[in-house]
Amino acid sequence: MTKIRNVAIFFATVVVIWACKPQEEVLPELSVTATNQVDEGDAGSSTTVNVTIKMDVAANTYPVTVNYYTRHISTDDSDFEFISSDNRKTVTFNEGELVKEVQIAVYGDDEAEAHEEFSVNITGAENAVLSPTREAVVSIRNDDKCSDCGYITPTSYSGYELVWGDEFNGTDISTDNWRWELGGNGWGNQESQYYTDRRDNSYIENGDLVIVAKKENFSGSAYTSARMITSGKQSFQYGRVDIRAKLPDARGTWPALWMLGDNIWDVSWPKCGEIDIMELVGYDPLNVHATGHWGNSVNDKGISGSGFYQEDGFADHYHVYSLIWNTTGMTFYVDDVKIHEIKKTDVTGYEYPFDQKFFFIFNIAVGGTWGGIQGIDDSAFPQEMRVDYVRVFQ
Repeated sequence: MTKIRNVAIFFATVVVIWACKPQEEVLPELSVTATNQVDEGDAGSSTTVNVTIKMDVAANTYPVTVNYYTRHISTDDSDFEFISSDNRKTVTFNEGELVKEVQIAVYGDDEAEAHEEFSVNITGAENAVLSPTREAVVSIRNDDKCSDCGYITPTSYSGYELVWGDEFNGTDISTDNWRWELGGNGWGNQESQYYTDRRDNSYIENGDLVIVAKKENFSGSAYTSARMITSGKQSFQYGRVDIRAKLPDARGTWPALWMLGDNIWDVSWPKCGEIDIMELVGYDPLNVHATGHWGNSVNDKGISGSGFYQEDGFADHYHVYSLIWNTTGMTFYVDDVKIHEIKKTDVTGYEYPFDQKFFFIFNIAVGGTWGGIQGIDDSAFPQEMRVDYVRVFQ
């Protein structure tokens, strides 16, 4: 009994000592959040981004202070209220306060540009600690329109001569260069559109060829679009091709800038060869694709292709899709960045089809075995592809 009593006294003493020992203060955590997207507005105007700095629990010691500053990510300091880390501002929490609000100004302009980002950061807390959420990223959404923004390629290259082009500067589509393919039979890919030659679906505007895909019932199809070709009018073997365009990016659209061999009417596809300078499917709008097809039949064919990722996509600005093509093979570019190459020696087991003349095809398909595999967003129509120019150098 004595031993039991002594053990009890020992544990009681330990508890008393622990209870009397000063406990280390647990500091509150501070975090920052902000409006994640704001339209930039017009030149001379400004708007504000709301920034919230929170303390997770009440502090034992006051005041609690924390500094904040702003940092550009993909914009310059003139687009928003720049607060450098050397001249940061201070927020003070007094007793009973758990939330503080501050505002950061965003300055408008009339320049069409990519969406931009900056961040609001907290640092240097006193009587508190920083949580992992110590940076809030804000996107400034461009709301300006510009018909001539984006990448541009020259009108001449050393060692090449411009042999043909269409700048689309007239009032009507040139029938010396283009004709329309018509119909709504799925086009071998279970597509949903009916191709027309109506001005509703293809026309010239402000120096662009505009192809428009529309949601409308027409000749038994639920959509209309245009498919324009140069077959029988303009075809080429080898050289450099530049096509400057802005693309649709709605789910269900399938724009393409491509070429087929002149002998398709005799040998059919894929034996004629296919050169896809650019394809995009709207459910994956940040990637364009360059591809070559060849083979003996639809069940006996070869393919080589690759994609190119662009963080801002391909709908807001013009990009230039290029092909350099010679006796040894083909190289594909986006804005002069190489994205894919097919060498003649890569095509084995089949006749190489790319040593003949090819003609151009510009179109927007809707749905189909690739473009439609994630459905069609009807609310996004009409959708358009704008082509500023096509040029062939040899």
